[in-house]
Amino acid sequence: GAQPRPDEKPHVRIVDARKGEKKFEFYPVDAKSYKRQGSRVLAFAGDMSIAHLPKGEYRVEAQATDSSGRSTAVRSTSFAIE
Repeated sequence: GAQPRPDEKPHVRIVDARKGEKKFEFYPVDAKSYKRQGSRVLAFAGDMSIAHLPKGEYRVEAQATDSSGRSTAVRSTSFAIE
């Protein structure tokens, strides 16, 4: 029979791009409700208010970990608040 797939948990954080300091962290959540049948892409939503961040350059980092301990590479993108 088919083996059940491990549960995935996405983890997102915002860091100061210059200092590397963590400014916000969206802790790992159960991704079951965000899965799409037949897709390898996991699109999830969470409340990440950036209104409290001062002007500056930031980086959003995302990673997924499964219940067997495997993790994806950290994916990131940069943004600025002016």
